[in-house]
Amino acid sequence: KNQVAIANPQLSKENDPEINDLQEQLVELLGAKVKILIQNGQKEKGGKIIIDFYSQEEIQGIIKKLTQ
Repeated sequence: KNQVAIANPQLSKENDPEINDLQEQLVELLGAKVKILIQNGQKEKGGKIIIDFYSQEEIQGIIKKLTQ
């Protein structure tokens, strides 16, 4: 089942060095492009992690890494 992401103006890419470091750690861990979006620019309010993948094999590899 495919899902289409709809832009949410309340979520923004954070330029915070701590968030950027966490994002880079996820990129290294998963071997995939990762974006961390912060709710209303406030880390305390949470946000979303977006992981890009380009094939079924790639998403299966990401899932395997997340469940190890």
